[in-house]
Amino acid sequence: MSFKNVVTAISFVFPLTGCVHIESPPESWGEIQSNVEASGCNNISGKYSNAGTKPNGNKVYLATWLEPKLKKKNPKEERRFLADLFAAKTVELKLTENEYLTVSTRGYGISGNRSWTMRKTKCIEGVLTIQDDGDISGDNVAAVGLGSITIYRSEKHLVVNSHGFAGGIILLIPFVGYGSDWARFSVLDE
Repeated sequence: MSFKNVVTAISFVFPLTGCVHIESPPESWGEIQSNVEASGCNNISGKYSNAGTKPNGNKVYLATWLEPKLKKKNPKEERRFLADLFAAKTVELKLTENEYLTVSTRGYGISGNRSWTMRKTKCIEGVLTIQDDGDISGDNVAAVGLGSITIYRSEKHLVVNSHGFAGGIILLIPFVGYGSDWARFSVLDE
């Protein structure tokens, strides 16, 4: 067998040996039901606690899950922006008629209230879905990811599932993977 055939065979076999991690919401969260409006999509517009929990009890932040994937030119501003997302106390979501999602963060002691609009959104079976894809490249790394974030609203919580597939090469070793994470965030009185 030639070197070229060995490399080709390895290129096809390694990606098939990827990792899969699928996390379902705990049964204690109850059934997740979307509040479907006449427009056909759930009404997720409202104010929520930025701090939430994953099924294992770990703390997560809604603003960081919905963070815009912007490439900022100033690293200092990027660090300040991310610090504000973690420090925010509340996240307000507003779903527009054309299914764009406006995200606004509020809190004391942050350098500025942040707001952005997510346009890669669509209503699928009464649940808001946000396309979340991207790529990364650099020294010895090349990867691409395709995923989505689904958002459900129950009476007391906003329930978010982030899931997707990624593949690429790190140090000339191919990889693939699929992951699914759930979290919930308390609905705050309006």
